[in-house]
Formats: sequence, C-alpha cells, structure tokens
Amino acid sequence: QVIKMLLRFKDRWWLNARGKNLANLKFMRSSEQVAGWWTQYPADYPVLTAWLAGPKAEKFKNLSQSELLDLAFISLSNIFGVEEKALREKLIHGRVFNWSADPLSRGAYSYSALRSEEGYAELRKPIENKIFFAGEATCLGKESATVEGALASGKEVVERILNQ
Repeated sequence: QVIKMLLRFKDRWWLNARGKNLANLKFMRSSEQVAGWWTQYPADYPVLTAWLAGPKAEKFKNLSQSELLDLAFISLSNIFGVEEKALREKLIHGRVFNWSADPLSRGAYSYSALRSEEGYAELRKPIENKIFFAGEATCLGKESATVEGALASGKEVVERILNQ
C-alpha cells in the first residue's frame, strides 16, 4: 500500500532549515506521520515528494486529498521547524496519488518475494497472442518493482508484438 504526495513550492525553502546547509538533501526519514520524503536533488526543482507506505498508507487511505496534504504540512513543519502557515503560503501545487484507495490498483506496486520468478513468468505469458502484459511486476532482473522496470517491460512487450 502506498500514498505518494508531490508538493511544488515557490522555492526550495528547506535549503537552510534549522540553520543547517541542506543543499545536498536527497532523502530523509522521520518519526512523523508522513515519514518518508525526498527532493529532486541534484536537480534544483522546488519539489518535495512524500511517501506513506505499508500500514500507514492503509491507516490513512480513506482520508481526502486535503486531509492527506494537511498531514504532509504538519509533518514538514515538525521536521524542519517551519510554521505550517509559511509552508502553505509557499505551495504552488500539491498532488496526492492514493493508490491504496484506488479500486483499480488496490495498492501501489509490486515487490519480489519467495517464488516471484514463477509469478513473473506467468504474468509475462500473452493470452491467445492478443493480450500482452507489461509493467514493473513483469520485469525480469534487478529493475523489477521500479519505474525503470515498467519501462523496460513495456519496451520488451512492444518488441514482442511487432515481431509477431
């Protein structure tokens, strides 16, 4: 289960939060409700990505987009010692991807477990040579369960279709 939030700000206000130089900040984890965050480093886009996964995503999956953004702002305020109102004033746009509440995905993404290869092989089989499946859950190799794996799998399926 995953809920992902993207917050685009007017500037990278976190660079000197709490009097520290955070210009190279990539990823952080906290004890807040919204615990996982990453920047766009090394790019200098003023975007923070929030990540709620597992039981926390399940716990909050029925909250509205507005309520989830409230959780994000409270968490950021506590992590960086910046007033919540100041953070909200700097926000240009916030977007919530609540895969946990999505009836079509019913969660987020795949991950490898015992006997995963058997499952991957089954998912990769076309149905009557007409329906082909692609995505991170069908990617073989180190990229499974990633965007890169989804792209590689999609490319492979397109090549299989074109070569028929």
